[in-house]
Amino acid sequence: MTGKKILFAVTNDLTYDRRMYRICSALAATGAEVTLVGRRLKSSVVFTPGHFKGFRFRCWFNKGPLFYIEYNKRLFFTLLGQEFDIACACDLDTALAVRLAAWVKGKKSVYDAHEYFSEVPELTRRPAIKKIWEWIAKRTIPGFNACYTVGEELAVLMGRRYKVHFDVIRNIAPSPVSGKSVLQNAANEKILLYQGALNVGRGLEACIEAMVHLTDWKFWLAGE
Repeated sequence: MTGKKILFAVTNDLTYDRRMYRICSALAATGAEVTLVGRRLKSSVVFTPGHFKGFRFRCWFNKGPLFYIEYNKRLFFTLLGQEFDIACACDLDTALAVRLAAWVKGKKSVYDAHEYFSEVPELTRRPAIKKIWEWIAKRTIPGFNACYTVGEELAVLMGRRYKVHFDVIRNIAPSPVSGKSVLQNAANEKILLYQGALNVGRGLEACIEAMVHLTDWKFWLAGE
């Protein structure tokens, strides 16, 4: 990837997105010029990634339909002003702007499905909103030059849904892990560890209820 200019787009403020930090750092280590684009919040702190570039812009709206409309509009014009060989949309909420900007500039685009976006609980309970996201998905995902997601089952499901091939790149921390781990002090304990976003639909409620049957185990949650 030496010399390639790769741009990733997310809707968060970059600061605590360790997943994207790993991806961008790994590609930068191959010699690629990597830029991660996100948004700046009032609470955002200074972002100094070191191995790659970070770019953030402000939005007037921070949630709801107006946020997604404004964000994609701002992202589209931001991408038009950026030099890149490949632009990657991280989830469906950045897909429209990335796909359109790459098409206008005659560049390649990639879709990174962190999850099955249109099937998250926040949308399945709101069928009208879900239809809008599905409309966007069906008109953007097939146009990407490549698509990938985090697991085999998701790759098969989305591949069938959108009639495209999804590769699998797992979301795994680099090994060996540097620094001390809180698990080092619990080497002799039985621990069930969940690491990730504490969102609805992750099965956390069921795990908590099941812990009454695992009396000698501990259930640790690491996320926000």
